Amino acid sequence: MAGNYAYLADGYGLGVINISTPGTPTRVGFCAVPNNIQGVALAGSRAYVTSGNSLRVINVANPAAPTEIGHYDLPDYAVDLVVIWPYTYVANDHNGLHILKVDVLPPQEVGFYDTPGLAYGVAVFGSSAYVADMASGLRILNISDRAHPSETGFYDTPGLAWGVAISGTQAYVADYYGGLRIVDLSTPAAPREIGFYETPSSAYGVALKGNQVYVADETGGLFILAFAPRIYLPIIIRP
Repeated sequence: MAGNYAYLADGYGLGVINISTPGTPTRVGFCAVPNNIQGVALAGSRAYVTSGNSLRVINVANPAAPTEIGHYDLPDYAVDLVVIWPYTYVANDHNGLHILKVDVLPPQEVGFYDTPGLAYGVAVFGSSAYVADMASGLRILNISDRAHPSETGFYDTPGLAWGVAISGTQAYVADYYGGLRIVDLSTPAAPREIGFYETPSSAYGVALKGNQVYVADETGGLFILAFAPRIYLPIIIRP
């Protein structure tokens, strides 16, 4: 979301929704892309979306007429992404993490790291990238040299690490049948689990806001967890 607009992965395109009146949201714009959209991120007047095996760049300066202005083809399926200007970090399934420079068009790749599993989720904090690498758990990469990322540590979660969000020295991992796992990152070479919450089905998405964790569970719906250090109390929004 940005201002009065939400930007929605809408099948084979990016939908722009006016949410100035929350009770009656209205779609005001749409930009078609070649393949189903998996991820959306915003930076300024541009939206970045993962579609098939590519990163697409869409100008949303005019919400009623979003227009694609560039793209970059990746070697595998582009799943999740993070934009920290002027770079985009893309989880690229079998092909690990790719780092693209996006202040130029078309975007240009500056580096990548081939993780051992399937890169499905990514978060960036400071000089580290955190990759949810499915059966290979959470991988921690040093990206201070973006041309040559290197692994500094990992934590082998019990399920399939599908999504990740970071708050300070803690990682929150949507671990599919492993539920939500909370990992302490204060020693990057030796991360350790400090808490978990077992969702009823398969946790595949996680986001943070304030002191709450939002977990998307495949058939269980949306769970909101309130947390304090090492205390995790579920507040079920949709069982």
